[in-house]
Amino acid sequence: MECSNCGSPSAKLHKRLVDGAEIQMCLCSACYEKLYSKSDVSERFARLFGDSGKKAKIKKVCHSCGITLEEFRNTGLLGCTGCYTAFRNEIENSLRYCQWSSVHSGKKMNGATEEKYELVRELVREQEYIKAQMDRAFQEDDYKLVAELKRRLQAIRKKLALAGEE
Repeated sequence: MECSNCGSPSAKLHKRLVDGAEIQMCLCSACYEKLYSKSDVSERFARLFGDSGKKAKIKKVCHSCGITLEEFRNTGLLGCTGCYTAFRNEIENSLRYCQWSSVHSGKKMNGATEEKYELVRELVREQEYIKAQMDRAFQEDDYKLVAELKRRLQAIRKKLALAGEE
């Protein structure tokens, strides 16, 4: 297994009780010691969020908007895009703590879902094309073509509704 904190391939599954709920994390021995040593909880959070005694005296500030690291920690909100650069380490540590990783792995579509997605995209493109043709035909007073395009548009909408139900 891979460590969810540092990515090391030699990780073990650890179970912890947090706020009455059991959570499972894959951590290597070094990260486990770093996060869950026998120290008290405040010291653990200080290590996790990079708030040791020396760093607490130095105030980190975003040079773009002026928000401080302390404000970010209190509110959880950043002031601007420059904050991501100014507080990069703290944000990455927070993400690793909350999500066990700072890299988005996403969710891969299976074959049927991907085919359905492509069908819907194709139908939507066709629908937009027909609407544009319909507008042109209406401006040229070609009502016979407008009626034909309207029937095609209704058929596409039925296909889209069926694709959504699957």
